Amino acid sequence: MSESHRRGRSMFFVRVANILGQAIVSGSHDADRMLPREADIAVTHGVGRSAVREALKMLVSKGLIDSRPKRGTRVRDRQHWNYFDPDIQAWMRAAPVDATALADLRELHRIVLPAAAELAAARLDDAIASALRGALEEECAPSSESEGNSEKTEIAILTHILAASGNRFLAALAPTALTAIQFARFDEAPNASADEERLYALRAVAEAILVGQASLARLAMERCLAPVIDAAP
Repeated sequence: MSESHRRGRSMFFVRVANILGQAIVSGSHDADRMLPREADIAVTHGVGRSAVREALKMLVSKGLIDSRPKRGTRVRDRQHWNYFDPDIQAWMRAAPVDATALADLRELHRIVLPAAAELAAARLDDAIASALRGALEEECAPSSESEGNSEKTEIAILTHILAASGNRFLAALAPTALTAIQFARFDEAPNASADEERLYALRAVAEAILVGQASLARLAMERCLAPVIDAAP
């Protein structure tokens, strides 16, 4: 089998997994509901059954479904989903906003981000300082604050702060920060003034990190998150 043929087959199962995963995450398939048979899914999406089987295996690994011989494939309850999986988070961002998920993400931010900021300041070294300073210069320049760029800037700053914590597990939460920020954008009306206030608050966090003030960095992050937490449903 040629390399291009293998890549083509891989794309088939990824496409089917994306379609099914998006449908499950968006609520089109309720928990404990049976999915169509492999043969029916194959016909619906114009792929072979092997591609469907690979797609279902992918969804099983993410906790979305339970597939057993002779019993079919059922959608699992949300408590079994791997919410830190990048694909699940991407499907969540593409789906209608889930108020409960948004509240949970905000709560996670409240627990994690102040600690990440404190660690980043306590573990400050030349490499961390250079990376964070460069991010501020590049991402927080006035030209970056134009409409449509505030979300990108906010994500970039949080990503650098999580990485600067020196904790690989905290750094891995960057996609979760992206999901929370994008959910919040869907949940609120466009507000340039509020966006600017958030960016200034994040800069205060970064500046506290850069001077090595751990307790101040934690406090600045808590203050940064306070308006978001107060707005939680």
